[in-house]
Amino acid sequence: MSAQLDEASIARGEAMAKKLLAPRKPATLRDGVRGTRKPLILAIGDSWFNYWPRGDLLDLLEDAGGCAIERCASAGRTLAEMLYAKPPALDDDLPQESEPGQELAWLIRRLGALTDDERLRPLCILVSAGGNDVAGQRGPDGTNQLLARMVKPFDGGAPQLEEETVRQLIDVNLRARYVTLFACLRQVSAAFKLSPRTFVHGYDYPVPDGRGVLGRSWLRQALVDRGYTDLDQRKQIMRCLIERLNALLAELAADTKLGSVTYVDLRGTLSNGTNHALFWQNELHPTIPIGFTAIFGKFCAVLEEQGIELG
Repeated sequence: MSAQLDEASIARGEAMAKKLLAPRKPATLRDGVRGTRKPLILAIGDSWFNYWPRGDLLDLLEDAGGCAIERCASAGRTLAEMLYAKPPALDDDLPQESEPGQELAWLIRRLGALTDDERLRPLCILVSAGGNDVAGQRGPDGTNQLLARMVKPFDGGAPQLEEETVRQLIDVNLRARYVTLFACLRQVSAAFKLSPRTFVHGYDYPVPDGRGVLGRSWLRQALVDRGYTDLDQRKQIMRCLIERLNALLAELAADTKLGSVTYVDLRGTLSNGTNHALFWQNELHPTIPIGFTAIFGKFCAVLEEQGIELG
C-alpha cells in the first residue's frame, strides 16, 4: 500500500518540478560569497531554521561552521505550507491542485540561478519540517486539536496512541508530503545538472510542560484535556510520536528512488529530564546558546561524515 502511495507522491513531486522548471524571468540573486569553496547551504524550514534572537542552527553553521547560508524559513510553517500555496491540512488525504509554496518555489529558483563559482562549491539543501504538522498546530481555542486526536483518553493505565489516527496522519499523509518534496528536488536537480546533498532532521523529545511564546503553548493543554495531568505521562506520549516521525524519516532517507537524502537523528541531544529548561526554551524550541549548540554539534558530525568540510 505504501509503495502505491509513494508512487503517487513521486508523480506529484515530478509534476511540481515540471511546473517550477517552466521558463521564467531570471531570479535576482542575493549578494553571496564569490570565489570561495565554502559550503553553500540552501535551507527551507520552520523556526528551527529561523529563531529569534540570532543563534539558531543556521546561524551557528554560518558563524562557527564557516558555511555560506541562504534560507527561506518561518516560524510555525508546516511541510504542507512549504510545498503548496494552498496547503492541505494534515488530516486531508490528498492535496488540492496548487501552485508551489513560497519555500519550495524560492529553493528551486535559487538552484536554477547558481553561478559558475557556486556550482564548484559543495552544495547542500537543508530541510527542517514536520514538527509543526504533528505538534505545532493550534486551533481557534488555542489548543492543539490535532495532537489531542492522536491520543486515547486517559483510562488509569499507560498512555496509548490512537493508532489508526497516527498511522493516517504520519505514516500516510505526512509521508506523502515528504516524498513529494524529495521527488521534486531530485527531478529539479537532474534538470539543472546538480548533485546537491539533501539533509533532513528529525526532532528530539520535547517536554509538554506548558511553556510557550507570548503565553501560548502547543502541547500541554491538549494532553491535559485528554486526562494526562502527569508530566511524565505527557513526555511518554511525545516520545512515542517523535519516535514515529523519526522512523518515517529514516525509512525515506534510505529509499534511493528519492535521491540523495541524509537523515540527521537528533534524539537524545536535548535533555528532557529535570534540567530540561537548560536545553528547551519552551515546548518546541531549543535554548540559545546551549540547546542549539548541541544540535549544531550533531549536524556538524553528519555533514563531515558526508564529506562536507566545515570551517
